[in-house]
Amino acid sequence: MYEMRAEFDPDATGGLENTSSSLALLWHVISKEDNQMALCGQRLAQTVHESLVAGGHAATERCCSPCLAVVRASMQAAEVQVGAAQPVRS
Repeated sequence: MYEMRAEFDPDATGGLENTSSSLALLWHVISKEDNQMALCGQRLAQTVHESLVAGGHAATERCCSPCLAVVRASMQAAEVQVGAAQPVRS
């Protein structure tokens, strides 16, 4: 299972921390090897995530496409391995 962490969405906010009324969040998938690194390679700040979660709802939210692409590829690779391990029945 993967963990996700929210950051301010730089595309929606121009990289600035907006007020909660116009807050936009970008959700990243966290690396299993380093909980401060997203699968897309971005270094994440725990303190930002904690304040966002405590602050309530955002005006907009979206998921990081590069992070999700890594998860998708990982799941597809796992499916191929499971399929290869299944005996062929005649």
